[in-house]
Amino acid sequence: MSGFKKAVRDYIWAKVLLVAPSGAGKSYSALRVTKGMIQAHEEKTDEKASVAFIGTESSRDKYYANEFDYDLLQLSAPFTPESYIEAIQMAIDGCYKFLIIDSTTHEWAGTGGVLDIHSKIPGNSYTAWARVTPRHNNFLDAMIETPIHVIATVRGKDEYVMEEVNGKQVPKKVAMGYSQRDGYEYLFTTSFMIEQDTHIASAMKDNTHIFENANAVLTEKHGVAIYEWATGGDVAEKQAELDKSKEEGKRIMQESIEKEKETQSSQKVESAPDDEKIETPKKTAKELIAEITTESTRLTKAGMAPKAFLEVFANAGFKVPKDDVPVEKLQAALDVLKGM
Repeated sequence: MSGFKKAVRDYIWAKVLLVAPSGAGKSYSALRVTKGMIQAHEEKTDEKASVAFIGTESSRDKYYANEFDYDLLQLSAPFTPESYIEAIQMAIDGCYKFLIIDSTTHEWAGTGGVLDIHSKIPGNSYTAWARVTPRHNNFLDAMIETPIHVIATVRGKDEYVMEEVNGKQVPKKVAMGYSQRDGYEYLFTTSFMIEQDTHIASAMKDNTHIFENANAVLTEKHGVAIYEWATGGDVAEKQAELDKSKEEGKRIMQESIEKEKETQSSQKVESAPDDEKIETPKKTAKELIAEITTESTRLTKAGMAPKAFLEVFANAGFKVPKDDVPVEKLQAALDVLKGM
């Protein structure tokens, strides 16, 4: 049996991350970038290529099926790290060269995701991470270290800031970080932050050095540039820089775990006897609705549009404040309104 095989030039498997608050166009941007990468691939190799799309957004995974060509695999809860790993392996086994994962937030913060798994482990929280982190790291390895180009999305942590427009204070939704473990963006070749209102992307981290000072809406041209960078030049030098960046990401992730350990240690104080403990009573739904009404009146006078209130309520998990809405959701909406 011959041990010879056709020699193929080494190249980088590009890993791209798109971070944005809801409504900023993560899915659409991912499809445009991937389309550009495929165009460059087909022009360079004269080989047809298809896109594997791992979707977690239910019916929204199909919104752009008439505009883009992709093969969809939909995940549903529980969003365990293993379910993502299995889906990624299916894409590799299917000989796909391009993979979109929309989104990776669910693996971290979704039902059955890492935080959910961690919260259900009894005992010390820091000790529990020793059981959960290896599962999360296996997911990261499956996505970052395997031979496939990956364009992944992650939800930004939506927050509102007040911005003056035409003399009025108007709330603007912005992404403050993202819903994954700290240091996540360092694992990728390039990580973009997309603005919610303008859809303009800026590079959070860029090993290609192509997009460091280029703020623009992501298009197929970005995909072409990423593919050309990944398949040209000094591969060894580029890989060394990527490896250094990934090590930085892993260091930051470990620091976040150690920080939790320190926090828990500092909070270990002698508890008062049960009969001396005073519990703060939870507010009722009616009380919370009254406070929401007060805050809404204040913000309306400041120029806040009705649509913005509906977005706050939707993000908290309900349409309008009513007595049958869980108090936790009403409290979440009230907290947001008070911070605006």
